[in-house]
Amino acid sequence: GLNRIYFTSDGGDTWDSTAIIPMNEEQIAAVRYAKGRLYVGTEFDGVFSSTNGGHTWQTDNNGLSGLGATHISSFAIRGDSLYAGTYGAGVFVKKISTNSNWSAYKTGILWGNVESITNIDGKLYAGAGGNATVYTHSYPGHIWMEVPFAAFDGSLNTFLGVVRQGDVLLAAGTLGLYRSTDDGANWSPYNPGTGILGSANFAVSGERIIANLAKP
Repeated sequence: GLNRIYFTSDGGDTWDSTAIIPMNEEQIAAVRYAKGRLYVGTEFDGVFSSTNGGHTWQTDNNGLSGLGATHISSFAIRGDSLYAGTYGAGVFVKKISTNSNWSAYKTGILWGNVESITNIDGKLYAGAGGNATVYTHSYPGHIWMEVPFAAFDGSLNTFLGVVRQGDVLLAAGTLGLYRSTDDGANWSPYNPGTGILGSANFAVSGERIIANLAKP
């Protein structure tokens, strides 16, 4: 919802909700649950977290610094780390077990706007900028690598998200869908007939991938 999380335990027949998140009339952009703590990223007020299932909330913005740092776009979890993409200040990370302060995690990323961040098998994919590239990060080291997912023709093309099903990666960009069978080294395009996309979310159901594609 705009200012609370709704949840169901009976397949959607009935719904309950958390307490209202005390933000300033903005909306929720990202949600993650890890190690007993629920994290919510908002459009302009940063991060809120709860240790009691959303009965009470507290701000969780310590360390988010720079223009756009509290404009959260997405979350990803890798091991004991929670990563946040932002519109303006790149990527931040914190330790989940200690709920540490956030720290910048953007070495190698040339753009401040990060539309999406995803963990697939320990490899992070960050959709930053609009020049048809995606930034990836794998251990060891802390430097992001820029990889093209489409030919750049001067039109805005941002990496909006990615999912794995078997040996296939399926991603969405501003200009359509993209498929890779070599862990993202090369991508083939597919035009779903939607025109320009503004956001994308994926879910895997057995051998099927469900894509929720939205216009800008």
